Amino acid sequence: MLGVLPGVVGSLQAMEAIKLILDIGKPAIGKLVHYDALSTSMRSFTLNPDPQCARCGDKPTIEGIQETKFKSTNKQGNQMKEITVQELKNKMDEGTLGFLLDVRMPKEYESANLGGVLVPLPELMESLDKIPKGEPIIIYCKAGGRSARACLELMQVGYADVTNVLGGTDGWRNEIDPDLPPA
Repeated sequence: MLGVLPGVVGSLQAMEAIKLILDIGKPAIGKLVHYDALSTSMRSFTLNPDPQCARCGDKPTIEGIQETKFKSTNKQGNQMKEITVQELKNKMDEGTLGFLLDVRMPKEYESANLGGVLVPLPELMESLDKIPKGEPIIIYCKAGGRSARACLELMQVGYADVTNVLGGTDGWRNEIDPDLPPA
């Protein structure tokens, strides 16, 4: 019985999204829907906005959503360096690259790569012998998430000069080389 509950709730949520997208029916905006699986019944409660709420209250101070950039740090508080794909290309063109590390999986690397040495993220800590400590290391992945994690892991074990490539191969394809296959 309990295994069915997430499916029921997910279906209800999907139906609410469909009603909003297609502008049909009565979406449960401002309501809390309560599903009781034991009695197979549903109730809805109307929710009133909190008058003190900064977004929906009487005097809202939050007008909308804004993008916030977060800087990742290691345990010692050292900030991770980041570069754009254009800055990476400039370093490649100038010959000031250092060690380029690709932390994607082998199939991704086979599909498209920027010439970096492949060390998949799950194997990173067991492959430190492949990564030089005495030179700058620039790390990329598909979009920048895995490479950021790799930067933090390397910083935690004493690598001082590591840089994350924002956007990864997706950013490279979008901004530098549209012919680079998706990977």
